Amino acid sequence: MADFKNYQFAYSEVSAIATDIYGGQFLWIAYKLKAGTCRLEKVSAHDLTQVYFTIELAVTSINCLKVLDQLLYVGVTHATNAVYVYAVNAPLTSVSIYTKSELTLTEAPIAITVDATYAYFLTAGATLGNEAQIVSFDTSGSTVETINLTQSGILVQNAISITIDSNDNLWVITTADPTELYRVFYQSGAWQIQETILT
Repeated sequence: MADFKNYQFAYSEVSAIATDIYGGQFLWIAYKLKAGTCRLEKVSAHDLTQVYFTIELAVTSINCLKVLDQLLYVGVTHATNAVYVYAVNAPLTSVSIYTKSELTLTEAPIAITVDATYAYFLTAGATLGNEAQIVSFDTSGSTVETINLTQSGILVQNAISITIDSNDNLWVITTADPTELYRVFYQSGAWQIQETILT
């Protein structure tokens, strides 16, 4: 029989959540902006009131987070910063901060997916004239590349979600009506984009 527990968070509304390493024994919980900062906590998955780490971030929002190997990848909305990369076992002393300009991003990351090798952040392409973008990181926390989602008459905008399948295809979906689904895949030495309209 399923066991359900109800937790009331005193800090603020939750904006994102991710499981940590060690077989799901820990969770990372991101909280929305309150009193000028967003909060990120590592807690016990069995008792969310048991807090191991608390990090205050002076950002507008924490949009997405995932753990890959020994690192926590965090996408934020901020005037200059885009991605924070923390060591899951020492997040207070081991952090790398990547700016939008060094990642060549025009917007903030809004979603993330991971496989065994890479973390992929997605931007929306919600601002007029901007296309959605994907920026990838490896398991050491280093940036690999930024992919602009525009190609041969295809312009991906208003993206909301990204995932990856077992064949290394990245899938991006938008808020368009009818919905647009894009397969982003590496072939013949370059990234390719295939569009499908879901009617």
